[in-house]
Amino acid sequence: MRQVRQQLLDAILHYQTALLGWFHRMLTNPISTAASVLAVITVLVVSVSLGLDVYGDRNFQINLISEMHGMIFDILILGILMLWLNKMGEKRLETQKYIEEIDDFRRLDTIEAKQRIIGNIKRLNRRGLHELDLRSCHLAQASLHEVNLAGANLFEINLADAKLQGGNFHHATLITANLTNANLMGASLAEANLSGARLQHANMWEAQLNKANLEGADLAHANLESVNCSEAVFSISVLSGANLTGANLSRTNLMGAILDGANLTGATLEEANLGDADLTEAVLENAEIISADLSNANLTGAHLVNANFSNSNLCGVNFTKADFQGAILSVSNLSSAILTGARNLTVEQFEEVLSLDNAIIDPELLEQISQKYPHLIGQQFA
Repeated sequence: MRQVRQQLLDAILHYQTALLGWFHRMLTNPISTAASVLAVITVLVVSVSLGLDVYGDRNFQINLISEMHGMIFDILILGILMLWLNKMGEKRLETQKYIEEIDDFRRLDTIEAKQRIIGNIKRLNRRGLHELDLRSCHLAQASLHEVNLAGANLFEINLADAKLQGGNFHHATLITANLTNANLMGASLAEANLSGARLQHANMWEAQLNKANLEGADLAHANLESVNCSEAVFSISVLSGANLTGANLSRTNLMGAILDGANLTGATLEEANLGDADLTEAVLENAEIISADLSNANLTGAHLVNANFSNSNLCGVNFTKADFQGAILSVSNLSSAILTGARNLTVEQFEEVLSLDNAIIDPELLEQISQKYPHLIGQQFA
């Protein structure tokens, strides 16, 4: 009896070991296992079907053909889906590779690093990506025509002498960026943050700068002809000798800006804030400076031929030796303004002036004003 029990236990142990071995092989080689299972099931199904003469049944044949067509369709759809998912996965990996490579070369100032970063920017653009992180990248003299970097982080980037015409930098961060002598013709910089940026001698002809922030930026001798700067911020920025011919500066904040020698011929400065700005010897011929605030600005020696200052605040403005030929001062406030040595300033130009309180005017012109418009002459002149 004991011997029989031992044989039974040995048999159970043998089968248990065999079963565990089979499970191990199945787990370590799932493809072979699946193929074996499929083969066994196929043999069983075919054997039973042959025994029952199923294959000779017309209905079975029709159903089989229908199932085969359905299987082909399923495999086709599944194949396309798998191919698409595979391509998407490859695309994501490549995109990540380009981004990581930009990060690897970020602060290197070498020709190879610049070429690698430029190439990756173009590849990412082709993939529809533009909000890139290009902080502190050295891309001087880069050729990036019509590049799309809208919303990108370009903090402290070096793009000196770069070719960026037609580029899209909408809402990009360009704080303290170096764009000296860069070509930005027709570029979009709307709502971009360019505070503290260096744009000396940059070519920004017909660029879009509406609502951009250029506080403290250096645009000395930059070409801003026909640029749209409406509602932009240029407070305490440097625009010495800049070309702003025909520029749209409506509702622009130029408070404390340095515009000495700047050319604003035909510019629109409607409702602009030019308080405390330095416009020494600036050219404002045919400029529309309607409803603007120029309080305490310096326009010494400025060329104001045919400039329209209608409804503007000119309190405390220094107009010493400025040329007022054909200038319009109607409904403007000239309280405390300095008009000594002003050229081509006629008494008729004061016809609709709101106030001359505490203004400093040459004696001869003051006498003419007192005779023709006595209401403008306060007790300070008595």
